[in-house]
Amino acid sequence: MSLIASSGRTFTPAPEGLWNATIVDVVDLGDIKTDFGTKHFIRLVMEIDHLMEDGKPFICSKRFTLSLHEKAGLRKALVAIRGKQFTPDELKAFDLERCLGAPCQVVIEHLEKEGEIYGNVTSFLKGKKRMVPSGAYTRVINRDKASPYAPAPHGKATKNTPADEAWADFGEAPPPEAEFQASDSDIPF
Repeated sequence: MSLIASSGRTFTPAPEGLWNATIVDVVDLGDIKTDFGTKHFIRLVMEIDHLMEDGKPFICSKRFTLSLHEKAGLRKALVAIRGKQFTPDELKAFDLERCLGAPCQVVIEHLEKEGEIYGNVTSFLKGKKRMVPSGAYTRVINRDKASPYAPAPHGKATKNTPADEAWADFGEAPPPEAEFQASDSDIPF
């Protein structure tokens, strides 16, 4: 079997602007060497409410140091998404899996680097619209292949999505794409 490398890129970045989104994955990237020493990183992955030409939603992500220090980017993003500060107990140990299915808004800006255009998530806001994940994205921990749309291990998307699990503690979830005013009790974490 051949393994062929190419310099061509077929990735289309998410369009610029403010988008409603839902968090569909939290990826543990492990320890990565930086100019400031080795740091533990994670990536938040979101689906936005804008579709690509193939009918699947655009995926965007943001990498963070795994820290809830008061100056950490992850803490700032989660406070913006939640619309509230962390309690002292939450700061001791916050399970990021609780973010799955959380509604948010993301600002995406394009950056050109070496002739390529990248869609960067530059900020997060509290969600105004609950979105049910499409099911097209398979979490990294559940993948058999290196593709964001690789089939789930059992070959089909599950009915029990991360959004269903995240909203289970809040009673019946609103129907997909339902407009709502998010309050503290609406955020699953």
